[in-house]
Parts: sequence; C-alpha cells; structure tokens
Amino acid sequence: MSCTEENSQAESAVRCLHDHILAKELVQHVTVEHVISYLKPGTGAPFKPQQTSWHRFLDELCHLCDFKNGGKTVRSVAVESTSNGDNIFWAVSTYTDSAAFESHMKALLEELKKLVTRKSRTEQAAMAINDLSVNKASRRIKVYSALFVESADQAIRKLSASTASADRFLLAILEELRTSSDAFPALCRGAYDKFRHTEAQARLEYLIQHDHDTLWTHLRHRIGRLGSFKRASRFLAKNTPEFADVIQNAKVKLVDPQPRLMAPISVEPDLKIFLARVCPWLKQQNVLAQATKKLETAEKKLKSLREHALTPTVHAEILVLNHFFTKDLRFVNDDRYIGCSKPSCYCCSLYFDAHPGNFMQRPCHGNAYVKWSPPRSQSGTLSAITVNVLESMTRDIQEELRVQILHDIYGRKRSRDSETGLTVSWNGQTETLAGPA
Repeated sequence: MSCTEENSQAESAVRCLHDHILAKELVQHVTVEHVISYLKPGTGAPFKPQQTSWHRFLDELCHLCDFKNGGKTVRSVAVESTSNGDNIFWAVSTYTDSAAFESHMKALLEELKKLVTRKSRTEQAAMAINDLSVNKASRRIKVYSALFVESADQAIRKLSASTASADRFLLAILEELRTSSDAFPALCRGAYDKFRHTEAQARLEYLIQHDHDTLWTHLRHRIGRLGSFKRASRFLAKNTPEFADVIQNAKVKLVDPQPRLMAPISVEPDLKIFLARVCPWLKQQNVLAQATKKLETAEKKLKSLREHALTPTVHAEILVLNHFFTKDLRFVNDDRYIGCSKPSCYCCSLYFDAHPGNFMQRPCHGNAYVKWSPPRSQSGTLSAITVNVLESMTRDIQEELRVQILHDIYGRKRSRDSETGLTVSWNGQTETLAGPA
C-alpha cells in the first residue's frame, strides 16, 4: 500500500470515528420527554477506577496548576524516571499559557522539595502552596466567588425564613463566608474549613436530599470549588514524604505541541441520512425514523455544532500518553498513570482502553465531544497503531449506540467536569471536604 493510500485509509478512520462520536453526543443530549429511559445529568456516578495516593498526587498537582477560567484549560502530567536519576515531570496544557503553567508547577515542586530537605514543615508548605495557587488563579477564583455569592444570597434569603437551629447555623456560616467574598485566600480557606465535619456541611447535605431545590447542589459545588485549593495543597504537603525520592530530583519539561494541520469537522445537515450511514442497522430494525425523531430533540446541540467551526483538539492526557509511548519513556516506579486537572472525557477513556501501551485508566466524566482528536506526528500523519486504536474505538461506540438506541436509553450519567467539588472518590471510598486531605 502506498503512503497516499495509507493516509487516505487513516483519514477515513478519523472521519468514521467522528461520525460515531457525533451520534453518541446527540444521544447524550436528547430531551427527556421523548424517551422511555433517560440518564439525567448529575445522577449515578461516573467511571472511577481504583486510584493510589500517587495518582491523586498527580491529579491534585495538575488541579493547582489549572488557573484559567472554567473549562478553557486542562493540565496533564506524567513522570519519567531517567537513567541518570532525574525524574522529569512531562507537562501539557491545552491553552496558550504553557510557559506560565511550567513556571507554576516548578514553583510548587520547589515548595515540596523544602519538605523533603526538612527546610519546611507540613502546614507551612501547605499554606505556601495554597497561597501561590490562589494568587495565580485569582481570575478563576473571582468567577467562583461571584457564583458562590449568587448561590449564598439565595440560600441566605431562604434560610432566613426558617427557625430550625440547623438552618440558623448554616445561615450564620454562609453570612460569614459571604463577607470574605472579595478576600480570595480567606474565602478559599473558609470554604474548606467551614465545611469539614461541621454541622453546616451536614445540614447542606440534608437540604440537598430533602429540599429538592437545585440551589443547594449549586451551592455545594461552588463551595467545593473554592475549598479545593486548600484541599489539594494539604494533600500534596502531607503526602510528599511518601514520594520524597521522586520529588527531590524533580524537573519539569513541556511536551511538544501538536501541529495545527487538522481541517474542521463537518456535520451532515440531514440527520436521517447521517444516522443511516453511521448506524445502518437502524434501517434493518425499522427504527430509523423513530431514532431520527428522538435525536432531533437535541436541537440546541445540533444547532451549535452546525453553526460553529469544529476544529479538532487533542486532549492533554492523550498528548502525554503519545509522548511516553512514541519516545518509549519509563514511568517512575513503572506506574503508568497520567495525571490530569479534570476527569477524562468519553473518548479519552476509550482511547486509553484500546491503546496497546497498557496505560492506567483515569476517572472519566463520560461526556462525548465530537471535536476530540487523536494525536498526530509533527508532519500531521497518523501512525498505524493510532489507526488501529481509532477503529477499535469506533467498534466500541457502535456497539454502545446499538444497545442504547434499541433499548431506548438516552442521556448521560455525569458528575461535575472537575474534581473540585465536595466529593472526590479514591480507592473506592468517598472523600469530602470533611474527609482526610
């Protein structure tokens, strides 16, 4: 087979995968009124593989380095053990601030090295890491603070009408935090401290379960976002002694960026034609028209996909995976885990699973993104191994679509897009801000 034919086959595999991802994304965004079984956002639990303290260490480190607003950025890192004894933290950012990201990770590791050399105490190091990260993330925290104030004001108005002692206690805590909304370090510390094994945290959980007002869920999430900085800082400081051999010889390097050679993804305007191509078995099962009608209810998602340029993006953890695999790098302690500031998406999880490199699976929020892209060489080509992985992913999605559509199961189970809420699951256990850090 010629190079031209190989490239054509590879690009065909990419297009076929993108078609299947699009179908999966539409299945996740249909409206509840038209289906029998619907997995509502926020219900159930996303995929949570067994984790170790080292895995969480890398994820928390990435979280503290993810200082841009909302979902604009993802940070990822894995650690190479070199023959000369150095441990290289290979880092990737999906944003254009790689130099700032690299600098901040170096600063955090320097603080942790002080612990290793006993030049700093645990609480002192945790506070230094927290303050560095809060100051770096001030723009992001400004957004979190505004959202917290919005939820807190609504909660304060509602709680003010109650005479229950537990409600009055929660009210007092929220009013106290509310006064710190412009002092970010104090606000973040308060969000952590006031909701760790406290009556306020217990009452908030009670209201979430019994009041059935989404206000309380939003409030918990926003408090968790603010408190996550201290949570992560404490975890890094407390667990650094366990990883002293890795930290003391740590260096940070950036993975080379991907070439920007990928054409935008096009969306077939006729949904029925699209489904007949992606899921030909729908016609054989006489459910093509029915499935088309249901997927048309994902009109907001369809409209967005058709009106915006869909430029493919290689996700951060995939770039790290590709770097370690193509360079044949050795993971520290042979632990093939890749840290990330957010849970992985649906496609990244499938890629990890299908890849022959035996990489450790990551937490996954389950959302499918049609703009997801596989890694490429600097010339823009796809390796034969990557093509095989894409074809395996397509088969997996095809089978999932068959089960979901034929059994009338739509929607998606998901959690918040980042591990910064009150609840984090590690080692099969649930940790809250009230739990160990």
